[in-house]
Amino acid sequence: MTRPPRQEATMADMGTFRTTIAIENPLARGRRHELPETLVDTGAELTWAPALVLESLGIARQKRLGFRTADGRGGGVPRYRLCHRPCGRYRDE
Repeated sequence: MTRPPRQEATMADMGTFRTTIAIENPLARGRRHELPETLVDTGAELTWAPALVLESLGIARQKRLGFRTADGRGGGVPRYRLCHRPCGRYRDE
């Protein structure tokens, strides 16, 4: 069995930028917390936000995620349920 030639992945449309984001509890709409100059990584798989901000809005922890950094250190972070609203649509994370 022969494999097809390897294709190089390009990420020309990925990158980072800073913007102001607003976080709101989808179960208690109306109160929002804005985070200015938030770093957005278009290639990221998870959204990171300060736990104190999420908890102050009444957004409950769902579980704890384990991870390992590039230098081999392990750790864990709490996971919260968020909805993203790009262009007025929701995406559950």
